[in-house]
Amino acid sequence: MTKDNIKVSICCITYNHEKYIEQALKSFLEQKVDFKYEILIHDDCSSDKTADIIRRYERLYPDIIKPIYQSVNQYSIGITNVTQRYNFPRARGKYIAICEGDDYWTDNKKLQKQVDILDSDPNISLCFHAAKALAMDSSYPETNIRPYKNDRFLSAAEVIDKTSAYPTASLMFPSKHIKELPDFFATAPVMDIPLQIILASKGLSFYIDSYMSVYRVGVSGSWTKDLQKGDFLKKQHKYFKEIKATYEAFDKKENIIKETTLTIKSLLNAEGIRYIFSSMVKNFTGFAPLGTVLVALIGIGVAEGSGLMSATMKKVVTATPKRFLTAMVVLAGVMSNIASDAGYVVLIPLGAVIFLSFGRHPIAGLAAAFAGVSGGFSANLLLSTTDPLLSGITTEAAKLLNPSYFVNPASNYYFMAASTFLITILGTFITEKIIEPRLGEYKGEIVVDHNELTDKERKALRCAGISVLIFCAVIAFLILPENAILKVDGNLKQWTHDGLVPTLMMFFLVPGIVYGKVAGTIKNDKDVAKMMGSSLATMGGYLALSFAAAQFVAYFSYTNLGTFVAVKGADFLQSIGLTGLPLIVLFVLVAAFINLFMGSASAKWAIMAPIFVPMLMRLGYTPEFTQLAYRIGDSSTNIITPLMTYFAMIVAFMQKYDKESGMGTLISVMLPYSMCFLVGWTIFLVIWFMTGLPIGIEGAIHLAGM
Repeated sequence: MTKDNIKVSICCITYNHEKYIEQALKSFLEQKVDFKYEILIHDDCSSDKTADIIRRYERLYPDIIKPIYQSVNQYSIGITNVTQRYNFPRARGKYIAICEGDDYWTDNKKLQKQVDILDSDPNISLCFHAAKALAMDSSYPETNIRPYKNDRFLSAAEVIDKTSAYPTASLMFPSKHIKELPDFFATAPVMDIPLQIILASKGLSFYIDSYMSVYRVGVSGSWTKDLQKGDFLKKQHKYFKEIKATYEAFDKKENIIKETTLTIKSLLNAEGIRYIFSSMVKNFTGFAPLGTVLVALIGIGVAEGSGLMSATMKKVVTATPKRFLTAMVVLAGVMSNIASDAGYVVLIPLGAVIFLSFGRHPIAGLAAAFAGVSGGFSANLLLSTTDPLLSGITTEAAKLLNPSYFVNPASNYYFMAASTFLITILGTFITEKIIEPRLGEYKGEIVVDHNELTDKERKALRCAGISVLIFCAVIAFLILPENAILKVDGNLKQWTHDGLVPTLMMFFLVPGIVYGKVAGTIKNDKDVAKMMGSSLATMGGYLALSFAAAQFVAYFSYTNLGTFVAVKGADFLQSIGLTGLPLIVLFVLVAAFINLFMGSASAKWAIMAPIFVPMLMRLGYTPEFTQLAYRIGDSSTNIITPLMTYFAMIVAFMQKYDKESGMGTLISVMLPYSMCFLVGWTIFLVIWFMTGLPIGIEGAIHLAGM
């Protein structure tokens, strides 16, 4: 307990609040608690009777009410944050509660409830609750401030995302944090938003779903009135510029670890508004999945329009045992990661069609394929481009402690190969036992012809198959020889990066044309062009979704919020000081959470690796094992974040079978996969950890000698 056994210091600032201050003071004094508290009031030279009212209550409660009466208005001489200057330094309580003079509390057990929460967990750095809004004039709406519908813990990212949703009169936090406030806080034009962000970055936040205060909106001198003066956004931008994060990160351009500082950027200042207008077109046209999807659909459209896809599905239906269908789709999704983005463009809609061919719900097939392609992103029986990409970053991070350390690109191979079967089993179980029963019977308009193949279709299918073999032989000639045409400086990096999608397009276009000519569905080039156009015409909804998704992802990146959350999340995990398996498990969970805000696996790892690789090396864990734990967390939540670049495309595929579906529908369908993958994969990691088996080629769990 702090000096004089005071548990809570109530900090209240007031100016010309004659109409409101008495109600605020009464709400403080009516608190029913089992501890002592003090009321620290700062009156900024009010010109009305505010000070007289405070003096009256001071005489009645001299041991509780501790006022400061200014003779000169502090705001007028440039002191914008009087709480920081005058109230915080004299706070003697273990905790600080905030309530300005024009607000008041409505629950006489508010302080007790919040203290009980904070006492229960020393890692909680911020506690707040719901509030009623009371408009002072008709220009402001009277709305309740209730950001969530139940008591819950919150991450730093959630607090940052809804800074305006947490009433100032609801805030309570440990007083120790006032000693750690950055210099810019003293000059912030408003206190509550930067205070919330700073406190949230110190630990956990807890929300109490109970209305325990009233927030008056539009009181003269408040920030809501300042909004009408036109200078608030300018002031806001000034302190947002000061919210920084400094961290060690891997610079992909220089291939070194170096100190990087980022600043939160606002979209509401002049620069941000200019960015919104100037970048909108480029955000859309440069959106990675846009060109990939549309180019691939040119070939797929011909394959579908000619009848090749339908004939292939009939063949699949007759050749595949029904009981292995789901597993086949999930496994194909996992293995498709070898071909970069091809799985997203081809396999996910194909999974829907395959399921429909078997009389099953097409969205279940889409979900199974999506779970394999994206949820099982790091699992594979073969090495993919992700392995050398991540290992390069891990190597540089490990060199911070050991300059000669090298991470083999195949250092996670054994575990990831085994994970292929785990993801297949989990994906199959979730699809058949959870998703399909929930979706029920498909009653949509899309149907698949179940008639047997005709002789003409069989001939056309054989010819199409021969054309595929010839096409593959041509591609092999272009990529395999030492001096192959598609190789640049002896490697295929450029082709895999830029040329794979055109190759994929031709992979469908060539057999589609051959099938159509033999089957009689294509008579001339006009038929081919018509099929291409028809395929692209169905993507109008996708184009609209892509436009919105492109802007969202671009603006999130511009503001640096994603990186800020990643850095602060990493710092928090480091600060709590866990060791052993609990730390590894928590690290997996943090990586999974951060993945919701940063889609790129390499971008996240570039930030996290320099922090966690050396930290876990000091605890005896290899960089390879840390990288492995990160990959599990990174993969598991891909399928539930709208920031995943192909998310809008998957929604468009889903709308083909359910026109009412949207992003929320897709998230609800994929959530069981994400949770089961995260839990099951983590348990699998723990079991592997306990066995001590190697995780890959030159990949151990523990450092030698530790």
